[in-house]
Amino acid sequence: MDLNGYDLDPEERIWPPQLFGGLLRALGVNIDDIPASEDEQATAYHDRLSRLAANGKSVLLIFDSVSDSRQVRSLLPQDRIHRVLITSRDTLGELPAQLLGISALGVDDGIEVLKVALRRRHPGDSRLADDPNTVRRLAEVCAGLPLALQIVAALLAVEADLPAAELLDGLIEERTRLSAMTFTEDWAVRAAFDLSYARLSEDLAWVFRIASVTPGPDSSLEMISAACGKAIAEARLSVMRLGRAHLIDRRAKRWHMHDLVRLYATEQLRPGERKSALDRLVRHCASTASAAKRRYIAVPGDAAPTDFDTQQSALGWFRQERTSLVSVIRSASKEDSHQSTCANLAVSLSPFFTHTRHLQDWLMTASIGLSCAQSTGDRLLEGRAWINLGGALRETRKFPHSCVALRSAASMCREVGDQYGEGQAWCNLGAALQQMRQFEEACSALRKARAICVEIADRRGEVSAWINLGTALQQMRRFGEAQPALERAREIGQAIGNRGIEGKALNNLGLVRLQVRRFKEAIPALDQARACCQETDDSYGEAKALTNLGIALQEVGRPEDAVAVLEQARALFRDLDDRHGDALACTNLGLALRASSRGGDAIVVLKESIEIHRSLEDRYHEALSWNNLALAFGDEEQYSEAIAACRTAIAIHKEGGDRHEEAQAWSNLASILRRDAQFDPSLAADRCALEGYRATGDGRRQAEILLTSGLILSEEGDLDQAVSTLKSAQKIYCAIGDRSGEGFASLSLALALQEVGQKDQALATLDQALSAFEETEDQHGQGHAWMSRGLVFWFAERPPEAIAAFDNARRLLLDAGDLAGAARACGHVASVLLDVGQVEQAITALTGAVELYGQLGDHGAEAGELDRLGSILQDAGRHDEGDAASERASRLYQLSHEKAKTSGVGT
Repeated sequence: MDLNGYDLDPEERIWPPQLFGGLLRALGVNIDDIPASEDEQATAYHDRLSRLAANGKSVLLIFDSVSDSRQVRSLLPQDRIHRVLITSRDTLGELPAQLLGISALGVDDGIEVLKVALRRRHPGDSRLADDPNTVRRLAEVCAGLPLALQIVAALLAVEADLPAAELLDGLIEERTRLSAMTFTEDWAVRAAFDLSYARLSEDLAWVFRIASVTPGPDSSLEMISAACGKAIAEARLSVMRLGRAHLIDRRAKRWHMHDLVRLYATEQLRPGERKSALDRLVRHCASTASAAKRRYIAVPGDAAPTDFDTQQSALGWFRQERTSLVSVIRSASKEDSHQSTCANLAVSLSPFFTHTRHLQDWLMTASIGLSCAQSTGDRLLEGRAWINLGGALRETRKFPHSCVALRSAASMCREVGDQYGEGQAWCNLGAALQQMRQFEEACSALRKARAICVEIADRRGEVSAWINLGTALQQMRRFGEAQPALERAREIGQAIGNRGIEGKALNNLGLVRLQVRRFKEAIPALDQARACCQETDDSYGEAKALTNLGIALQEVGRPEDAVAVLEQARALFRDLDDRHGDALACTNLGLALRASSRGGDAIVVLKESIEIHRSLEDRYHEALSWNNLALAFGDEEQYSEAIAACRTAIAIHKEGGDRHEEAQAWSNLASILRRDAQFDPSLAADRCALEGYRATGDGRRQAEILLTSGLILSEEGDLDQAVSTLKSAQKIYCAIGDRSGEGFASLSLALALQEVGQKDQALATLDQALSAFEETEDQHGQGHAWMSRGLVFWFAERPPEAIAAFDNARRLLLDAGDLAGAARACGHVASVLLDVGQVEQAITALTGAVELYGQLGDHGAEAGELDRLGSILQDAGRHDEGDAASERASRLYQLSHEKAKTSGVGT
């Protein structure tokens, strides 16, 4: 690997982050498996070397032209089986490696180098063997310099008919010209380059010189063609001829010029050639980038550029040329004549940087672009450059600076009458303010953006404003306004045929549906969002959709699926080097691990999430992670740690003035205190939570707190207070139109009313619960409501109605997949039948309960019902069957006991 350590421009030197990808490919890693971020690539690189070492396979790594030990320090293998060779003009004694000082080769060694080098290229070539005197003179002229020897051998190889003596004559002539200079490596190399250069035709020599103007470590044929002003086919022929002359190398469809060759070619440039070539190259980059952007953001009805057929082809061009484009902006910005073009080029690249998440490149080019725009005095261009910089600052989470830039942009665009730019500025500003949780200002900015975009028929800008507005409203918990905004965004995305925009709208819409607990609608929306992002190669959008999908899967009782999905999200965020997204996925992964009964893993992951958020100075999400960590500690019965984590979350939310999330932390604290049998403190924490939810107008959460408190009061025997509290919960659920919540509150209230002897009111309340569950198509809720009706009828000594109610419960719970609930219903039916003397029917019902518990693998419950069944069979005179049931129950009790002991060891 050539590290360009001695390039005159330090910015052109190669550093480890630029090498990991190529090294991984060279080590046999598939390009699709190579991570995107520098840290992940470094880890993958060392992991690959370690795996090779473990299999007894050694690798020789050669790093050429190293001027600074930092260029290679992080590339050194950790396993001694591997070998590294580093070449440098400096000693680099600080490296932990054996130093080998290499002096100029002796004449005999030089002769051997020439012979081997030529023989490798042309095994049958006898020119050097036939003329030993000439080969000795050639070695002497090269003065033992390996590069000079190699180039001489290459010149002989590519010119098979060139006599060695004729080549020697040319070398002697050049040496005479330089006789006044000390013969060093540079001069010897120059002599060889001079010879190679002198053999080029005038046109080919011109291409050689112009190719040195293209910045960056390598160039595409298109870039070289543009710098030369030649057609692609003509440029290809010239470059291939230069390749055969070893003046340029082809590497993975790109062309690379060695740093010394580039230096030599640059020195050969004639007056005006560099400026003309750079002019052509910058114009080419700017016009192509503009066409690519127009194709990328095009909507139906727009005049489509002919340079690119599809959005994906425009994106592909950017991915191929990104490093060259960044280098062009950096180089051309130093020239006064390119200020305007550089600023426009930087603006054109912004949507591609957003899509590919090369955020540091975006920030750098946007900063350069603004400086260039300001030097031109073009206020319209400067306004667009401020928008570009504001977007880059927002995506790199520098929100206050982003807001300053975007306010400047909005003001400047309004001043010059640039409505398109002003709409963009307000839209980006709204998104930045929303990230700073300044929601009212964000909504105001986004409404301005939307109005401007509608006025000028900017459909893409309008849909972005709708999406950002919907997101802000969702975070303000104004779901009734957020959903129609996001529905509108999706409609526009579909109308303009933009799957990427449609995916963003669906993702946010799915999140809203999650928060209003419409999980059956959220999951399809998020699946569609993921599909849209995959179609448009939007890894960032896909990662966000997967994160939200993971949350939804947890809510519908699929925690293992949620874990798998969230691990995919984390991998994508890491590939994109998006630490904030990784932290959010990490937090939700911790929740999914909790739900999968992997509390220890959850604690580890949530602690990692806290550290990432803390390093990003994101206090809001840090507090959310503390909240979730508290619940994970609670799962593991580490109550003191859980309580401390809750109080940390409460303090951070109080500091940030977020009453709603503070209330959630109080609610979690109450839950943990209850589990630790601290009932009075838990009720006090519930009251703090209730106060916070009232202050923020969150009726649903108020009702949840009241429902939980009512259940606790019932358990503690304070039934009158329980009834009052549960009635309050039911009333709030009814007021906010949450029929599901109303059903559960009514169900709990009915049981409390039954306990205080108000049977008629209990039945009427159960009717309300059934109505609510039927309306929401909740078979599980309906089943439990019928179960409760059966209990009320049973206690009221109305057996036929009780049996019918329990049968309804069994059927509904079976349909809902609740085998345990269905088994309990069967057990209740059996009890009622026994009460009325219908023993055979009771045996049948109880047998059904046993079978269901068996399907569940609940040996304890199965044994209990078998024991009861055995007693009934004995009483019915069916002694053999009774004995068999009792014996089987005994075995299951033993099995259940052993299983419990095994689980205890695992825990």
